[in-house]
Amino acid sequence: MKNNILEISKQLENSEITYQTARAKLCKLFGVNDNPIYIGKVRVNDNSNLIYAGSELNIIGVYMTHKPNGTYLDNTREFKLSLKGTKYDHEYTVINETELTILEIEIK
Repeated sequence: MKNNILEISKQLENSEITYQTARAKLCKLFGVNDNPIYIGKVRVNDNSNLIYAGSELNIIGVYMTHKPNGTYLDNTREFKLSLKGTKYDHEYTVINETELTILEIEIK
């Protein structure tokens, strides 16, 4: 395993692979999921200018930029939220967490 880790590190250092590829290889090597699944519930803040203000929506995913720390420059994420079973005529929406209150969240 040590040799595999060193090889991946060398490939990354020599720009033979991207850090996303290195991450995927390391996750596979250690047997962990490279794409965690986020589920839970949020409330869109009442003071939001969004049409969803005050709504409770189910989390069906999280978007993050490909920065080394996995977040946007202001350290926030965007949540993919289900609109199924609501009055809105869409399947889902994506909202930055600054507009949300996280009620529950679980990573599978």
